[in-house]
Amino acid sequence: MAESGTLVSRVVDVKESKGEVFVVLDTGINHLGGMAGLRRIPRILPDVEPVDGDAEPRESVLAGPLCTPLDVFGRGSELPCLEPGELVAIPNVGAYGLTASLIAFLSFDPPAEVVVDGEEVVSASRLAVGHAPVEAREPVKV
Repeated sequence: MAESGTLVSRVVDVKESKGEVFVVLDTGINHLGGMAGLRRIPRILPDVEPVDGDAEPRESVLAGPLCTPLDVFGRGSELPCLEPGELVAIPNVGAYGLTASLIAFLSFDPPAEVVVDGEEVVSASRLAVGHAPVEAREPVKV
């Protein structure tokens, strides 16, 4: 066993409701831990790290963009104080994060997969829903 994979996601919204702070990412159970969302494996509570800078933590609900109450990574998590547009990294998501997830759920686009060796990009691709993988023609921007 070894550490494997980092999911890079963008914060799309931060909002307060009924005394809770919700941090909404552009990724969710459709990209990571879909089977956990269906309660078939233990729920994933990822470590979230801002890509740039350090932010003071606050108790938050980490959620994805889907219109289902299952699209929640964790409640009451100590998360950095994040703002919309910021990138976050969820480390050690494993080699099977994408293939074990609900890729076509609610027709959201699948994430790009970028394989790196040190700082060198080895390959970049994105699955086309309902089709075979297609190679990325332009650099993938995260």
